[in-house]
Amino acid sequence: MIKAMKNNPARALMKRRGHGLFALLMGLLLTAAWMPRHAVAQGGAAEYTGEAGKTSETTSTNLAAAVAESSAYRDAVLKEAARHKGTPYLFPQGEYLVIGNDRVAAVFRAANNELAGLVDIYNGGRMLAYGNGPLWKMTLADSSYKPKDFREPTEGLVEVASRQAGATRNQTSRGRRGVTLTFTWEEITVVDEKNVLSVQATISAEAGSPYLRWNLTANNRSVTRGLWQVDFPRLESIVPPGEPSRVGLFLPWGQGRVVNKPFDADAKFEGQYPAPTAPMQYSAIYGPEGGLFLATHDGKMFIKQFIYECRKNPGTAAYFQRHLPENRGKAGVAFQMPYDFVLTSFKGDWFDAARLYREWAIKQVWCSGGPLATRLDVPEWYKKLTFWTLAWEQKSYSNYNELTPRFQKYGLPVDADLTVDDIHKVTSTMDVPYAAHWHGWHRFRSDDGNGGVSDYFPPLIGDEGFRKQVRQIHDVGVMVIPYICALWEKELDSYKERDVFRHCIKDKVGLDYAWVYPHKPKGVSDKKTSSYLDWLCPYTDFWQAEVAEISRKLVADYGVDGIYYDTLSGNAFQCFDPDHGHTVGGGNYWAMGNREALRRSRSAIRKVSPEAIMLSEQPSEAYLDVLDGILLYNVQAMPGVVPAFQAVYHDYFLLFGNYIGLQAAIDHLPMFAGESLVHGDQLGPFNVWPMFLPSHPRTELGKYWEDEAKRKKNIDFLVHIARLKHNSGYKFLTLGEMRNPLIFSNELPILEVKQQDWPKGPRRMPAVINAVWKAPDGTLGLVFCNVSESEQTVNYKIDLAEYGLPARGSYKVTELYENGATQMIGRYQESSFARVETIQARRGLLLEIRPE
Repeated sequence: MIKAMKNNPARALMKRRGHGLFALLMGLLLTAAWMPRHAVAQGGAAEYTGEAGKTSETTSTNLAAAVAESSAYRDAVLKEAARHKGTPYLFPQGEYLVIGNDRVAAVFRAANNELAGLVDIYNGGRMLAYGNGPLWKMTLADSSYKPKDFREPTEGLVEVASRQAGATRNQTSRGRRGVTLTFTWEEITVVDEKNVLSVQATISAEAGSPYLRWNLTANNRSVTRGLWQVDFPRLESIVPPGEPSRVGLFLPWGQGRVVNKPFDADAKFEGQYPAPTAPMQYSAIYGPEGGLFLATHDGKMFIKQFIYECRKNPGTAAYFQRHLPENRGKAGVAFQMPYDFVLTSFKGDWFDAARLYREWAIKQVWCSGGPLATRLDVPEWYKKLTFWTLAWEQKSYSNYNELTPRFQKYGLPVDADLTVDDIHKVTSTMDVPYAAHWHGWHRFRSDDGNGGVSDYFPPLIGDEGFRKQVRQIHDVGVMVIPYICALWEKELDSYKERDVFRHCIKDKVGLDYAWVYPHKPKGVSDKKTSSYLDWLCPYTDFWQAEVAEISRKLVADYGVDGIYYDTLSGNAFQCFDPDHGHTVGGGNYWAMGNREALRRSRSAIRKVSPEAIMLSEQPSEAYLDVLDGILLYNVQAMPGVVPAFQAVYHDYFLLFGNYIGLQAAIDHLPMFAGESLVHGDQLGPFNVWPMFLPSHPRTELGKYWEDEAKRKKNIDFLVHIARLKHNSGYKFLTLGEMRNPLIFSNELPILEVKQQDWPKGPRRMPAVINAVWKAPDGTLGLVFCNVSESEQTVNYKIDLAEYGLPARGSYKVTELYENGATQMIGRYQESSFARVETIQARRGLLLEIRPE
């Protein structure tokens, strides 16, 4: 049931469960968050449970001492920063060394190279963090030890930290563009090996950059142990930027989430890049007195992790940037960070952090094709695609024979090709460009029509049967995108015949990485209750060639319009097989291998069909230039979603989809479909068949036909927002750049729903959600969607100068309708003005603001 509550002035806070192994471990019952500027939450406050954060070295006594210590350097730092007026500085201050810029300063203890604190210059000189622990820690593995499985707790590990160094020294340098502080730790003993580890770290500030840049090198001379992981920097005591109850922790998980009141709970959060738990390389803590922005500037896409530990007592958070060395655990191998870690202070919230990251991100290789408005490698038909539906080959369902009575009940022929019939019906109703996301078409699959793959051909209904289906769907203008996956069922004869094991991901002792899929695979064994699927290593030529050939064959032999690659962008695993040609453990081979596989596949399919597309599942910035789109899916299923990925990348890349669980799809579809509209995502794929025909093999979806009025209302809403997006919103909701959303001055009801399967808590969103878009032609688009059952009124004020429009001049406001018609509804002589909008129940509103 939807619960109506008074609007909490809070930005949406977030959690998400990952698609792969590396799940983000969320906090304890985290509630409403601070929203400094935009009073309408785009997702909802997060309430969920997670893993309790472990107690680290920070204690309340240590924190009190660190706070007291800051009085010895803080005023001098502020005074010196004021003198430099935007240029980097590096100077001694008593027993400290200070490096910084006009945004942030880092203070180190000269005697032992340890961090004393971070000072927020940008926001008036408050402390961002204190140094109560070692600046770095490293874990070394016994190279001769053979664990049972590297994914389990591993014995034979030794931890060393910066404070164990027998000698330290530091050096300062100044150049034309900046300053650098170099720290060296030497004479480090590892168990019984003396003086086998030395470490050097650099912290630099450059003119014109808001960041302090951090890098580290470790020289390992051990003959028995290799580096397993490196934590640097370690910020042991981040303090709340203002009243703790009004602080949010932004995590890049999924499309972006905010943890509410992180300093009020013991919780641990982990993410791995480039995977759904960290598809982008930044995070932030923000509050009413400022914010701390943390990121890695890695354009080569190395596997890495970030870790937050939030501690209710003493009310601090620790941040550890974890690096996974190439050739993990190999004795005597050195480590050099192949990218910089960066930090700075900022004002605002999650949206402002996204804008800060965007400045760097759109300059990387994954945005090298340019904005969508001019990007030539993404077909125009795909840019204009508006709506998706899930299409399942109905004969792939184990209960197919039981469907006959249901078909007959509604006067449908027993032998009807319902896959095609349903799509035809949806097409005639929607009347917008639309595609079918096709599952269950292939020869081997599990009982629910998905699951194990690789022996795809011939299709389930035969070569000509599948070609006929594709032709019939094309006849009504619908595009067909079949599903494939980067897994291989171990039970298939081809697994042994083609020696697939040799090309699979391996752990440290050579075990394959199997996914146990809890279904009985058809065509394999009637006695099996689970199928075992191996992950292929994307760096191998075997798998790259296999993906390219499967893709080519689907396009060339069956006439499909593109390929959907499940699991490709949704995971980032480590592989320890040295025969694959990549570094073992850490490295950037996962992203590089997948990118090469996609390049080869794109070349293969576009030789056949120049406008064929390639898609994957779950956002990852690493593939934006080698894919055409990515499905969000369960990314949006969790509490506290915010559209950070869209805020960074929307005008460069298209996302589609929203997770709509079975019951949620029936009862609360406007909340999730409306969210897709407002966030600029392509709509769907929705399990909408039962809204149009009573033919879905999942019996529970027959509930659509139990309430005819609700069914028709859902259809009406989908048609309305799809036509609004296609006929009037293209330049904003497809090609536009997301800008900061509006703040509503009036309270609105908050809608709440608990989805099925993935979520751990309720999704909440206001009755009216909104976003602001800037089109390539410079006009501004305001999109609103009333997802409630009653008419709503919103009051807001907008200053167009904040969005880059001229501060002086006249403006006109035009309403854009779903049929493409327009009507001017306002004219203003100043760039700042207030408006009131009344929005009907289950309706969208799109306004264009243009200078006259």
